[in-house]
Formats: sequence, structure tokens, C-alpha cells
Amino acid sequence: MSSGEKKIQVKIGSMVYQLSAHEDPQYIKETAAIADELITKVTKRYPNINPSSAQILALVNSIDAMRQAQKECEQAVHDMTVAEQKEVEIKAELARLREQYWQMKKDLLYYKNLCDIHEQRLAELTYKSDKTRPVHVKKAGNVFSLDERQTSIDDLDSKSREG
Repeated sequence: MSSGEKKIQVKIGSMVYQLSAHEDPQYIKETAAIADELITKVTKRYPNINPSSAQILALVNSIDAMRQAQKECEQAVHDMTVAEQKEVEIKAELARLREQYWQMKKDLLYYKNLCDIHEQRLAELTYKSDKTRPVHVKKAGNVFSLDERQTSIDDLDSKSREG
């Protein structure tokens, strides 16, 4: 026995085994208990099976369970990879949409200011062309009322000819 190996006595099936291992003795005992449980399940299901066949059948069942777990693990890793790729795509789309949002917000502010300037100029033109009746431009939060803006091009032309 090399240094660090521990001898552990375990019962698997109807036999007692002396195992030596570097691992924690509790881990070895738990592993042996699982092996014993697998053999016990096989012997309960097939009561007349010989011990050697029960051990082989338990071994085949445990290998099948291990391969199924590996397949599920591989599928989980694949699903995680796909989810990570989707996350990257979604974050890129979010960044693009944020940039588009800010550009639209800048454009909206530009056009709002442009409208305010044109409304102010229109009010000034209306005031200059109608010297007999001054137009009082009332602003409520940078917004002119519709009545103040009701002037057509023809009205402006006729008022400028009169004045």
C-alpha cells in the first residue's frame, strides 16, 4: 500500500470488500452504498438471478444512467452556449435601439426648436402686417394657441399690401 492510501471495508451486494483508495473514506463508503443499492434493486426485481449476473446487470444499468447524464450535460452546455449567443445579440440590439432613441430625441428637440422659431417669426410677421390690431402672442410653455396661428398666406399678402 502506497502512502496516503486508506483501507476501507464495505458491503456491496452479499459480499464484503476491502478497498484501498486515496479519496476520503466517507466518499468511498457513499460510493459503495450506491453500488450496493443498485445491486439490491436488480436482485429485488429478479429474485432468482445469480450474484454475478446481478452485478453485471447493475453495472450495465449504472453505465446507462451515466451516459444519459452525460447526454443531458452536453445538451445543457449546448443550450447555455445558445443562450449566451442570444444574450450577446440582444445586448447589441439594445445598444442599437438606445442609440436610435437618442438620435430621435435629438431630432425631436431640433424640430421643436425649429417650430418655436417659425411660430415666433409668423407672429412677428402677423404683428407687422396688422398694425391696426396688434396681435398679442401668448405663450403657454413654448406653445402658441391655435387662434394666434390662424393666418393664411393670402391674409399675409393682403395685409402687407394694405400696410
